[in-house]
Amino acid sequence: MDQLTRSRIVHNQQRALVASLVELTGDSRIGAIPLESPLPVYLHLCAASSTRYQIIRATAAGYAGAIELTIALSGDEQILGVRVTHHTETPGLGDAMEIGKSDWIHQLAGWPRATTISPRWSVRQDGGEFDAMTGATITSRAILRGVREALAGLPAPSELTCTPLI
Repeated sequence: MDQLTRSRIVHNQQRALVASLVELTGDSRIGAIPLESPLPVYLHLCAASSTRYQIIRATAAGYAGAIELTIALSGDEQILGVRVTHHTETPGLGDAMEIGKSDWIHQLAGWPRATTISPRWSVRQDGGEFDAMTGATITSRAILRGVREALAGLPAPSELTCTPLI
């Protein structure tokens, strides 16, 4: 692959990532932030000296391979949303996690970060609160586990460099 094509792919991936961050947070100021490429695992966004958002990149082990996730937390550590940025799950089954294919992933928003360590943060078949994707329980479990593990390892905001929102 030549450098021009590689550069265009990276640029388009970056634009898609910024668009998803704006969608997750509802804050258009994120579009003006010069993000590193690749995005760091933890991105701490601040305004007026307080945490506004924490953006976390994570990888979950799905049925057909790695599932790359972007998780957005509010300043008070509520999950604003989760988006799948890349996967190789089975079309028509595991790909229901994608926005536009189903609303499945929307059920992860609105929960406090602390809930992700409780038994409630699992699919109903395992005694939890979440419906599994039809025909893709393994994928559903993988995403929930990926979010749980990513948030369990999240450094305190004071340990992260603050990127100011203008």
